[in-house]
Amino acid sequence: MITPKFKIRKIKEIWKRTSAVLSEHAFLTFLGFLIMSLILTAAVFYKYGVQVKKTAPLTAEKALQFELKKYQDVVSIWQEREKKLKAVESKTYSNPFVD
Repeated sequence: MITPKFKIRKIKEIWKRTSAVLSEHAFLTFLGFLIMSLILTAAVFYKYGVQVKKTAPLTAEKALQFELKKYQDVVSIWQEREKKLKAVESKTYSNPFVD
């Protein structure tokens, strides 16, 4: 596998020249960054604000029905748990530290 060799000196020179040009034209650089940030903000707003409102929500074809049998099963399980908790609360334990 052949890996490209980066010339560090060349990259440093390019970075020095680029930073010098950007710092000499600070106002134009600021405007450029401002416009890029506005474009990015508009794209994000469009994706998560406008585009979401345009899609129609999915609706269920059949109406939801209350299933009494399942509800009664759940209530009975809750009542059993409540009984167990009350049994634990009422139980008295001996104190091992008292003679």
